[in-house]
Amino acid sequence: MYWRSWVPKAPIIAAKKGNKVIMTPGNPLYFDAIPDKNSLMNVYHFNPIPAGLNKEQAANILGAQANSWTEYIPTTNRLEYMEYPRMLALAEVLWTAKTNDSSFMHRLNKQYVRMDKMHIHYRLPDIEGTLQNNAFLDSAVLNVYPPKEDLVIHYTTDEKTPELTDPVLDHPLVIKSDKVIKLAAFTPAGIRGDIYTCHYTKTTLSPAVMVKRNYTGMNVSYYAGQFKTVKGMDQKAVTQKWNQPDLSVDAQKATAGAFGLRYSGLITVPTSGIYTFYLTADDGAVLTIDNKTVVDNDGLHSAVEKNGQIALEKGHHFFKLDFIEGGGGYKLQLKYAGPGENTPQLVTADMLR
Repeated sequence: MYWRSWVPKAPIIAAKKGNKVIMTPGNPLYFDAIPDKNSLMNVYHFNPIPAGLNKEQAANILGAQANSWTEYIPTTNRLEYMEYPRMLALAEVLWTAKTNDSSFMHRLNKQYVRMDKMHIHYRLPDIEGTLQNNAFLDSAVLNVYPPKEDLVIHYTTDEKTPELTDPVLDHPLVIKSDKVIKLAAFTPAGIRGDIYTCHYTKTTLSPAVMVKRNYTGMNVSYYAGQFKTVKGMDQKAVTQKWNQPDLSVDAQKATAGAFGLRYSGLITVPTSGIYTFYLTADDGAVLTIDNKTVVDNDGLHSAVEKNGQIALEKGHHFFKLDFIEGGGGYKLQLKYAGPGENTPQLVTADMLR
């Protein structure tokens, strides 16, 4: 059974030697990991056959399984929330060995009805179109829709948890001042889904900087040791420093079981406006631009995505990304969407020159 995702060659070596392998990597098949909006499709697109195996060797991959460690799952309802609908996605991809996103989502809607009749407390579909930290110059609009026909979204503007007695969000909300909006979807039975907290901040464009430097890319500081948050690196001496072109984790240099990395340099944006950043981390990471925290995804946790916005003037801006790995495998990925863009794309080395 392969679960140590930080040793990606292990199942390949085992299968090539004729050993039978069951795939169960922590990401995405440990269902005790807190799900986010990407978790379901990460499971659905999981391929149990590693690259690099021929047909005969691939036959040694018997299949895959999911795991739920329940020491932090106190009730059956919570267990069902953690496992469904991810369990359905895994069953389909293993039984069919192919994916069709639209077909799967269409049939999943029918499975929701079935699970309702069986009183399974599954995780409700995500409310699309929300960001955790929103920046705007003049005004912003929150325009969301129930992710299922029978769901109703309720919201608050006083930072309290949404209840059935709170207003229904069935129209676009125009925001013109700093505000915190919390919203959640409710089933006809009154069961509340995940709570979404959206911070809105009125701001101005952060001015571009003119800096003379004798390097390109990212300066990386490596700290060997265990950290609960990225601030722990401030109390520890740097183990090693180097320069690299991108935000990858250099496994040849970051060799400790637990460690921290601090990337610093400049990021260049082509136009002025609001930029949205999407930071996925396992364990924790914090993105800072022009000394402002843009995305806080700190702490020890499995791979989850958090997001945030900042208003940037065209040109160069100070950039820092802190990352900690507590052991057991890691992931670090930063995407962005520019002004007027809806599809996130990876922050490239060209932006970090």
